[in-house]
Amino acid sequence: MLVTREADYAVTCVLEVARYKHISAAEIARRHDISSSFVANIVHSLAKAGIAVTTRGAGGGVSLARPPDSLTLLEVIEAVQGRLTVNSCVAHPRQCDRTEGCSAYAVFRDVQNQLRLGLDVTFAELLEASDESETHVADLYAATARPGPDGSSNTTTRTDARPGGEGCA
Repeated sequence: MLVTREADYAVTCVLEVARYKHISAAEIARRHDISSSFVANIVHSLAKAGIAVTTRGAGGGVSLARPPDSLTLLEVIEAVQGRLTVNSCVAHPRQCDRTEGCSAYAVFRDVQNQLRLGLDVTFAELLEASDESETHVADLYAATARPGPDGSSNTTTRTDARPGGEGCA
């Protein structure tokens, strides 16, 4: 399972729109050095998923269709790249004839559940965290992390999403 570049940029777009309430796709592209056409495609996907609303013409741009406290990181990622899964047997257990009796299936299923729980963070929480500090984002993620089988947390902080290591948004 890999979060695609498109999904990473979609998160960036939603954060920008949540932060500024209304912003043009061109401005998002300029601020984050992303191709304008790529941002336009992402915004189209977000609008199709009911996450964003677009308006054309003078004063046009992108707004959120719902408040930031009702939009999650998981929802935005899945809007542009489809359902996140760690293994196809978890996504479609009935299509795998080895699911029953497979020792790895339970682990994959648990990891899948933890992944979904970990990404169930609202954009309001992300904005609040970015206002306070980058450390708070790690704390927010750690608060949603579940202990691994040995009782330890498998929490990692992503800081290498862009050249220079400034993170994803």
